[in-house]
Amino acid sequence: LRAFNVETLLAAERTSKGALAQMRLHWWRDAVDRVFAGRPPEHPVALALGAACNPATMTKGWFKRIISAREAEAAGEEVSGTLEELETHAERTASSLLYLHLEALGVREKAADHAASHLGKAVGLAQTLKGTVDLLKRQKLLLPADLC
Repeated sequence: LRAFNVETLLAAERTSKGALAQMRLHWWRDAVDRVFAGRPPEHPVALALGAACNPATMTKGWFKRIISAREAEAAGEEVSGTLEELETHAERTASSLLYLHLEALGVREKAADHAASHLGKAVGLAQTLKGTVDLLKRQKLLLPADLC
């Protein structure tokens, strides 16, 4: 699950061309469909997802939500004009990943989902802060304008 998250994150970061990033993310969208159909593509992470994911107990929508957030990043859509937008982005990425971890472990409890939502937002905000220097080197700033 974590490797999938890294792959989708790097799909947008490996290129400065938005169209190429969108193509890579579209490949991942198709790969998730194939994993859930029991036919993962010949890619190490996709094969690992195929082995680890039980379509009967895991929600494909969480995978798609992560991909959609990465597509928005690749398209240059603003993810952090405000703190609220940055929190929403963290919910769509880091929290969705935590929801997938819970499902993989067979945990389906409202309290656990609630905790994962808050923890995911905190993790997403911390990752944004951690990556600020590297992003600035590429002339990107994800810190919300209402905080700067």
